[in-house]
Amino acid sequence: MGRCLFIRYFYRHSFEVRCSDNSLFRVCPVYMFVEAGSCNNLVITRLPGPPKVDKLVFHYVPCTERDLDPKDVFKKRTKPESIKLPMDTIAPDDALQVSVTNSYVSFSPLALLWTL
Repeated sequence: MGRCLFIRYFYRHSFEVRCSDNSLFRVCPVYMFVEAGSCNNLVITRLPGPPKVDKLVFHYVPCTERDLDPKDVFKKRTKPESIKLPMDTIAPDDALQVSVTNSYVSFSPLALLWTL
């Protein structure tokens, strides 16, 4: 599932994305720079497993153009800001079916419901 991470700040930030269950989720990239007013692609993949509630945590810190590695920025800061995004996975039978010209849109085996 691809998502876009947009930043509304007036300056560049470094982001780190963590998940509550790394055995089920893959996030790419884990570390990234997001320029002020820009959007970066973020790919979240959920592997097969039981439906349950998980969360993504986005840690972020302001940085400068001189910073070259987003991971190194977190080593310099003691406490980054964070945003928690709960994710509720449901069984395929519980997924919403959408009718499009007499056929159904195919969903992945587990649907991700985003709660902001």
